[in-house]
Amino acid sequence: MVNIPLPDYCNEGEQVQIIESPNELTKILVEIEATTHQHRSGLLSLDIETTGLKPHAEGHRIICLSLSHRKDQAYIFMLPKQKENLALLKTILQSKIRKSAHNMKFEHAWVKHLLGYDIQLWHWDSMIAAHIIDNRPDITGLKFQTYVNFGVVDYSSEIEGYLQGIDPKNANSINRITELLKTKEKRTQLLTYCGLDNIFHHKLVIKQKKEIYG
Repeated sequence: MVNIPLPDYCNEGEQVQIIESPNELTKILVEIEATTHQHRSGLLSLDIETTGLKPHAEGHRIICLSLSHRKDQAYIFMLPKQKENLALLKTILQSKIRKSAHNMKFEHAWVKHLLGYDIQLWHWDSMIAAHIIDNRPDITGLKFQTYVNFGVVDYSSEIEGYLQGIDPKNANSINRITELLKTKEKRTQLLTYCGLDNIFHHKLVIKQKKEIYG
C-alpha cells in the first residue's frame, strides 16, 4: 500500500445540518426542489427514522427524515406538521430527480403507508449494490459498509438500543425511539445519527458506482 495515497480526512458531523424551524425548512425544501428540478441527472439520497421496522401496526410514526442532494451536505428534520412543507416534501419525493437509499424498500414502504404516496424514480440501493460487489452474508448493512469503506467504526451505539423493537420477534413491534425526543441532547443525537446515515450512504453510492462501472 506504500504507493496508495492516504484518504482525505473529513468530519462528516460538520456536514449534517439540523433544520429546526418550519420557516427554515420551507426555504431548504424549496431550494432542494428547485435544484433537483434543474439537475434531473443528479441524485437525491434519503434516510428516515421510524418507530419500528414495518409500518403496519397501529401507532407507528415517521419521526425524522434526512435529504441530501450533495455529497457533502445532509439536511435533517422532524417530519413536518405544516401542510406547505408536507406538500413540498411530496413534490420532491415524487419529482423526476433520481432517488437512492440503503435498503430502499424500507423508506418506500413507510412513505407509502403513512404519507399515502409512492416515492418516484428510485435509482440506486446501496445495500443491493453491496451484495453485487461482495455477496458474503452479514456484511451489507450500512454500519459495516461505512466501516470498511470509510474507516468510521461507530456513530450509533448511543441510540441503537432505542431503535430496536420491544418485541424482537415481531417486525411490527414499536421501538423506544420516542424516548429520545424527551431531552434536547438525545433528540440532537437522533437527528445527527439520521443525517450521518445519509451522508455515509451518499458517499457509498458514489464509491460503489466507480467500483461497479469503472
